[in-house]
Amino acid sequence: MDNLNQPLDADLPEAGGKQSGLRITPSLRQNWHIASRWGLFFAVLGFLYLGLLAFMLLSVAGLGTVGAGNFGGAEIAVLIFMMLFVGAFVFIPTWFMFQFSQKIQRGVSSNDVQATQTGFTFLRRFYQFVGILLAIVLGMYALIFLLMLFGLMMR
Repeated sequence: MDNLNQPLDADLPEAGGKQSGLRITPSLRQNWHIASRWGLFFAVLGFLYLGLLAFMLLSVAGLGTVGAGNFGGAEIAVLIFMMLFVGAFVFIPTWFMFQFSQKIQRGVSSNDVQATQTGFTFLRRFYQFVGILLAIVLGMYALIFLLMLFGLMMR
């Protein structure tokens, strides 16, 4: 059994040794393969969610053509816009995760360095997108909190 309490470079030779840099071990390849399969799982879930969202979008659009009862055209247009907006923000990270999974699986199975590098580029893009989106959402929460405080103080 592997000793998991060792640093990542524990089995690499010292700086004065003949070999330097990252060595891709079978364990590392296996971990990359497992990570790519989980990435594919999450990407498939994201695409299923997008399919459900598209079905809902078509249903709402159908309400606008048939007559929505208590809903007017403006409300339906806002719903359609919101669904498209959410769909765009779900599609981008889902696509990045799918590409990461595909490229890493190709790179691991055929020793393709270029595919592996491209896969990790998509993983970096995924985390950048999610990080920026999280920063925006937290900023919006802070702004809403400040507006609520200001509203309570003005009472």
